[in-house]
Amino acid sequence: MGLDGVELVMELEDHFGLAIPDKDAGHLITIGMTSKYIAERLAELPWPAGVCPTAKAFYSLRRELGAQAGVARDRVNLDSPVDELVGKGNGQSWHDIALASGLRPERGFFSRKKGPPAGMSIREVIENLHTAAGRRADGTVDEALVFEEVRLVVSEQMRVPVATLTRDTQYHKDLGIG
Repeated sequence: MGLDGVELVMELEDHFGLAIPDKDAGHLITIGMTSKYIAERLAELPWPAGVCPTAKAFYSLRRELGAQAGVARDRVNLDSPVDELVGKGNGQSWHDIALASGLRPERGFFSRKKGPPAGMSIREVIENLHTAAGRRADGTVDEALVFEEVRLVVSEQMRVPVATLTRDTQYHKDLGIG
């Protein structure tokens, strides 16, 4: 496996919080195979019992909005539009707040330090940036979500448009990863 392949595997490991052994990585030929493999591996990992991840994300986000942006606690509820809490076009602040609150700012609209779209609510932020990659809010693994996240990682790493990546895209043949 060449340097591009090693870097891609490392990025996928970081994104999904799991290790991909070299012997397994060598058998992942397509994006679809990779997303299926990662979904299966995630399903093997235990999910913390008794912890509501969305509630945890909300309370952490509310705390960081107060600490970093001076937003009064009573102004932050699930339906609060985020741009009204911090201000429009303040992507760096939102990136820092998301990172400090445990959300994954490298995903979705926080990537490249962009803030959420105008009018997006706290609820939508939490749903879009849930802390556990590839999982639904109830902790179950969503292979379709894993596939979309794998596509995003590959797109960013290989600098190719995400729309060109399908389940059948081959790393070696289609993307030139050796």
